[in-house]
Amino acid sequence: MRAPTVAAVLLAAILAAGCSAESGSAPAPRGATAAPASAAGTGGTGQLNPTDLAWAQLLKPMDEQVMAMVELAPSHAATAAVRQLARRVSPDCAAELTSLDGLLRSAGQDPAVNIHEGHHMPGMMTAEEFTSLGESKGAAFDRLFLRRLREHGEQAARLAASESQAGSDPSARALARTIAEARTEQLAEVTRAGG
Repeated sequence: MRAPTVAAVLLAAILAAGCSAESGSAPAPRGATAAPASAAGTGGTGQLNPTDLAWAQLLKPMDEQVMAMVELAPSHAATAAVRQLARRVSPDCAAELTSLDGLLRSAGQDPAVNIHEGHHMPGMMTAEEFTSLGESKGAAFDRLFLRRLREHGEQAARLAASESQAGSDPSARALARTIAEARTEQLAEVTRAGG
C-alpha cells in the first residue's frame, strides 16, 4: 500500500470540508439514489484504492448535474455561444459517466447509488440553485449556466489532478488525466462564451 501523498490528502480534505448536509444537492437525472448506510463505505472488490473510489463517487453526481444543465440550454439560453457550449460539453460528459460507471462496477459499487445525495459540495449545485437555473431564461440563464459550468470545471479539474497523482488504478488515473485536459479546454470555452 502506497504512503499517502499530498494529492491524496488534498482529495480527502476537499471531500471532508465540502461535504455537508446543510443544503440538499440538486437531484441527479438518470435515477441516482442516496446510499444506504451499508453501501456508503469506501471499500471495494476491484483495484480502486480509497482515493480512486472517492473521486469516482464524487465526480459522477457532479457530471450528472452538468448533463441536466446542458439539457436546459436549447430552450433557456439567450445566445448561440451558450447553446453551442452545451452541445460541446454533453458528449464528453456522457462518455465520462459511462467510464465512471465502469470503474464503480469494477470496485463492486452500484453506480446508481449517490453517496453524496443531499450534501452541499464544491462544484455541485444545491437543489435551490438548480431550481433557480431551471426557472431562468435568456441572459439570466446564460449568466447562471456559465457560472455553474465554471464552478464545476474548476472543481473537477482539481479533483482530477489529485486523482491522477494519488490514485492507484491505471484506468482511473488515465481517465482523470483526460478529464483534467477536457476541463482546461472547457474553462477556456466558458471564458470565450462570456463566463
